[in-house]
Amino acid sequence: MTPGGPFKFRGVSTPYIGSLNTPDVVKYKIPIPFAFVPPNPKYNPREHNKKKITRPIELISAGNFKIEKNCQKQIQNYNKCVRNNKVDAVDVCAYYLNYLNINCKK
Repeated sequence: MTPGGPFKFRGVSTPYIGSLNTPDVVKYKIPIPFAFVPPNPKYNPREHNKKKITRPIELISAGNFKIEKNCQKQIQNYNKCVRNNKVDAVDVCAYYLNYLNINCKK
């Protein structure tokens, strides 16, 4: 065996510059389109400010949807969800709103 044999690139094309060839990558011929970059010691994810977009969310009325029992029940559930989760209602209540938009639109 040649020194460093399993870590050398044995592909048809030239490897990506900076790619890390581990034995698994070589054995199973896993394509790695990304260069290996060591972690940045100065980066702290807790200091990274994420912009939170707050969208106003409102209660919905039954007049915009079909008059079916399951649709009316989903409207009630959605409105309860919005009342109980005022901070992140967009994310928490998305299930109900998606159901209404897909199955209950007039």
